Amino acid sequence: MSAPLSTHAVRIGRGTKITAVVAAVVAFIVAFGGAPAVAAWTAHATASSTATTPAVSLSHSGFETLGTTFLHNTTDQRGGFTITNTGDAPGMPTLRITATGPLAEQTHAFVWQADSVEACQDAMPETASQGTWATFPPIDLGTLAKGASTAVCVRSWVADPDLVAAPSGTQTFTADASATLIVEGWKAPSAPATATVGTEFFYPLATGYSTSGINNWYVIKPVSDPTQCLDSFNRGTNVGNTIGVWTCGSASNQRFEILPTQDGKSALRPKTAAEQYVGQSNGLTVQASTSTSVTDWRVERITPTTYQLVHSDSGLCLQAGSNSQNQLRACNGTTSQQFTFSREPLGCSVNGSQMTIDYKAPSTNRYYTIQYRLGDGDWTDAYREQSWGVNSSTFPASTFGALGTLDARIIDSAGNVLYRGMTIVVAPGATTCGAGFV
Repeated sequence: MSAPLSTHAVRIGRGTKITAVVAAVVAFIVAFGGAPAVAAWTAHATASSTATTPAVSLSHSGFETLGTTFLHNTTDQRGGFTITNTGDAPGMPTLRITATGPLAEQTHAFVWQADSVEACQDAMPETASQGTWATFPPIDLGTLAKGASTAVCVRSWVADPDLVAAPSGTQTFTADASATLIVEGWKAPSAPATATVGTEFFYPLATGYSTSGINNWYVIKPVSDPTQCLDSFNRGTNVGNTIGVWTCGSASNQRFEILPTQDGKSALRPKTAAEQYVGQSNGLTVQASTSTSVTDWRVERITPTTYQLVHSDSGLCLQAGSNSQNQLRACNGTTSQQFTFSREPLGCSVNGSQMTIDYKAPSTNRYYTIQYRLGDGDWTDAYREQSWGVNSSTFPASTFGALGTLDARIIDSAGNVLYRGMTIVVAPGATTCGAGFV
């Protein structure tokens, strides 16, 4: 490539012949955890009564290695490159980086100088220039003496997964870079280079899969093996109990509720120990008694019927095995990280003087109690199931001791509300199932 040099800082008078040689090498060295790649951008300029510039050559690929793919667990990355003046005179290097598109607008960029590329991994200074890849932050690189180098550090950060989520799970942008060395008013531009930055497996938060105002208990199956179900092992109720997958059955230790928490996140709790939530320990899923963020999950929709469960703290995906404890691994799109949800409805029916509440899954290890109240009154026990391991309760419809539309709920023997949002309609001589039994 050849281009005329700008000469707005040097005046060449009539009859004067000036010969100057300006040589610059701009080398970008980029390191993201491995050996750095090097790109040399070289420009030579000869000025006389006729000014010409030879071609600027790119002898190695280097800026390209700024390209990266963000996953949920790698949303904050750093790298650096080195600019070196190997010309014959001091000069001022400038850098221009441009990128467009939604992902470029949502990817934060921080830029600062350091003594070496290795120092880019140290604490980021408060003076770092800030922007996005779409509006790349400017940086004053000062003057580089002949043979001198400076390191430029770049931090790229995807702060909010919701802002980069896409139905395909993927977005990309291409950044274009060029460098210019200014020596005594002469400008020698480099050849351009590009880097591609993208995301993978960032899906939108799922909506519409649950019914609002009532409890939603699901059978959760990995797409990799629909004969397996999410399982609280051995129907355990202790903190630290294993959460894995096992051959599907009818018991409540394979029923899990997905509860909204904050910022679109959700918590999962097993029906056998509904006071606890599914958390993680050393990359394995367990029951935890805390309701802090270690138990929070992102439920993301991959297709209309399949979902991805992302652990909010670690950014890792729930991965099912086979009759084994679940693991947390980097999201990779495999079917062992994709799940289906089948909501299990709560049934209600009246036959003559008897009412039946159908839980579908047997209680297994705790008694269930059906309660009611009128208006804002206190909750009153209507019927306590006296047996474990039953999937329904039948009792006299006359048990409800008030007339009107009564609120109803079901609790277990630990006091956990398993079902709410239902109504029972009691009229003289007739009791019927109301709303919320779906």
